[in-house]
Amino acid sequence: MKIKVYGQPNKSAKVRVLNPVSHQKIIRRLFTFDKDGVAIVDTDKLKARHVKELLKRYKYEEIVLLEAEETPVGAVDEIPIEADEPVKMYACKHCGMEFDAPYKLAQHVRKEHPKNKGET
Repeated sequence: MKIKVYGQPNKSAKVRVLNPVSHQKIIRRLFTFDKDGVAIVDTDKLKARHVKELLKRYKYEEIVLLEAEETPVGAVDEIPIEADEPVKMYACKHCGMEFDAPYKLAQHVRKEHPKNKGET
């Protein structure tokens, strides 16, 4: 279940937990509110006692998911990424071969065009 939690902008929601090694209390950050003071939290990923503590401390509202769409009600539509974007190609200065990544070009140059070709 997801909930929308309201708090102070750019502040973190923290809980006290015991360090498993030293058994001292430490503060653990669960999440940070955005610039509007809102955070969307997946309660399934948190421990039950942390969720209870959050619900006592902050104002919240549950986000209802539609079963058919699996997207939150009132969520912003996603912008599709264009697949036709050109891929930058890197060309070898020595032989003209093209590569789609600079590390592949560097590997090719080291292997095929070494500076010292067997000179001793």
